Amino acid sequence: MGPFTKDSERAARIGLCATCRHSRRITSDRGSEFWRCELSKVDASFDRYPRLPVLNCAGYQPLTAKKAKKVESRPANGTSKE
Repeated sequence: MGPFTKDSERAARIGLCATCRHSRRITSDRGSEFWRCELSKVDASFDRYPRLPVLNCAGYQPLTAKKAKKVESRPANGTSKE
């Protein structure tokens, strides 16, 4: 497979949103994947659906290791049982 894993390739394709506490992964009924920036709700300077990969972002806050694991287990449509 080479030196890259599927997760690292995915993170490179998505950029900072893949590990940001403000991002939410949204999957359409047709299987398309979008990343929504929750900061856009309170600050119009952030795009609701930024163009990927996001390489630089003033609002970026990395997930903690515990929260990152929870995000990976969250359904792709962004819904949660919580």
